Amino acid sequence: MAVLKVYDYSNYENAIPVTVENDKCYCVHNANGADQLKFELQKASGGYGYIYEEVKVECFSNRFIIKKIEEQSDFVVVTCELDYDDWLENIYIDYRKTNINLPSVLATILPTNWSISYGDGVDLVRRATVEYQEGVPFRASNAKTILDVIGATYGVVFNYDTIKKILYVINMGFYSPSGDYFIEDLNMSNLKFTGDSSNFITRLYVYGKKDEATGKYLSIASINDGKEYLEDTSYSDKIISDSAVDERYTVVEDLKAYGESILAERSIPKRSYTFDIENIDGTMYLYKVVTIVDKSKRLRLNHQCIKYTEYTDHSYDMVTLSSVAPSIDLVLNSVSSGQAAMTGRISFTETNIEAISELMLGTSGGYFKWILDSAGNKKEFLVLLDSTSVGTANKLFKLDENGLHYSSTGYNGAYTTILNEQGLVTAASATYPDLQNKPQINGVTLTGNKTLADLNFNPLTEAEINEILV
Repeated sequence: MAVLKVYDYSNYENAIPVTVENDKCYCVHNANGADQLKFELQKASGGYGYIYEEVKVECFSNRFIIKKIEEQSDFVVVTCELDYDDWLENIYIDYRKTNINLPSVLATILPTNWSISYGDGVDLVRRATVEYQEGVPFRASNAKTILDVIGATYGVVFNYDTIKKILYVINMGFYSPSGDYFIEDLNMSNLKFTGDSSNFITRLYVYGKKDEATGKYLSIASINDGKEYLEDTSYSDKIISDSAVDERYTVVEDLKAYGESILAERSIPKRSYTFDIENIDGTMYLYKVVTIVDKSKRLRLNHQCIKYTEYTDHSYDMVTLSSVAPSIDLVLNSVSSGQAAMTGRISFTETNIEAISELMLGTSGGYFKWILDSAGNKKEFLVLLDSTSVGTANKLFKLDENGLHYSSTGYNGAYTTILNEQGLVTAASATYPDLQNKPQINGVTLTGNKTLADLNFNPLTEAEINEILV
């Protein structure tokens, strides 16, 4: 049985042991360090009474916080996230650090009583700028949001020991093959393979900060034999080009290293294997590089562990191995304090966010509009066909809780067509859905799917249909 330490909701100093079946309790170790604890608990068990949102739980040598509770008939499924509370406590106003190395920038946001452990291969010298966007600081952001951007900026990931309060800084690319082999039907089962070359390239043009005086972007030509691109044709000799521009890079050596990391990821197809393993000795760990022998494809390739599902009984363990580690900007994304975190290749500015909001609300023009109620809730969605203004549009679709409506005479109607769960009604329709308890038309109550011939009267006018649909 797995034993959880569940802290009393009213007294965080008091931990209650709660037992869970071995196959019902596991920790998902993700490449971005955002571990999750999940377990199932019988509602009839004594420990169920201690399960509340935001209660802290210790298991797998870490502390988590209950975030989701899903009750079923006789059991409950509980999902917990790491205890990031220390990183969410303080807000930093106008945070921006320029020309600073990794240890120095981490020291500015490290919570009280936390320490840092740097893994092998982490660059402690390279200087960079940490900011919301070029020249703009973070505004009212917590340390966790800033930390995610720091990881993307310096090409590292973070793991957390929330009990001992240690932040581990990891260079995923520094891990070398461990010498362990995995072979189907020998020490792995339920093998699933995924291959993807949709993002495949062999040549990458890479550019850094733009020189406003010359209008040119920093390139790597000065240290790359005069070429502005990097190339890797080890998998294919086809020339497939793409580019990457990141104006945070002002040092050409750093820019080249940035480009090399991207090309290494994209110059071979992405291949991943998911399988069950016999991990009785507990030697599997996140980021470990092992050798996969795929007998059916006659392949022998090194793969890195990018997801490790660990049980207290390691015979249940599962791993996901990938030939290409997920890029930093994909694993380090976070939205917090109403602000989108900038990553290595994509940034969202306040202007971007406002523009998206205005588009969805229909305040900045466009053919798509939300209509809000007095409380600001979205109650109707409009698709305007012949104008970007609700006031001047004649042809439009309206979607609300009563279905999809069409009008050719403006927002105020009449709506001559409606599609809902009961069917379709139009002014010239041959059939009508169940409209019982509605007013009679020409002395006939429309119930069931009645045709116009059955009702023996002329097609309804728009005004009559509107009366029915009130």
